[in-house]
Amino acid sequence: MDGDYVIEMTFTDKSVSVDGKQNPYELGLGIFCNDGSFPLSLAKVKFSKLIAHRVNCEFSKWNDEVWIKTTREVDAGEELLVIYSHDQSYWTSIFSAVKVSQETDRTI
Repeated sequence: MDGDYVIEMTFTDKSVSVDGKQNPYELGLGIFCNDGSFPLSLAKVKFSKLIAHRVNCEFSKWNDEVWIKTTREVDAGEELLVIYSHDQSYWTSIFSAVKVSQETDRTI
């Protein structure tokens, strides 16, 4: 996979991937639902409550499809925010280790 974004989620014993290159219309992640945890998740201890308050969606598997569902009431016009990856694998695949380190230093 080598699209603009690659996200992999594991549900029980099956792994599901989303590859931006396979989505020529760019419908979905990054347009309708952004990461509500980054860069705050680089300092989880400090910002865990803020992340929990900001994030209002989660990935959900239904049959062979991945959906994004809300986890709380979302007001009209409110940005949809999900956690792209709990282990920062999404952002470390996008940014260099130096850039992630710089963002961590700025966040802390």
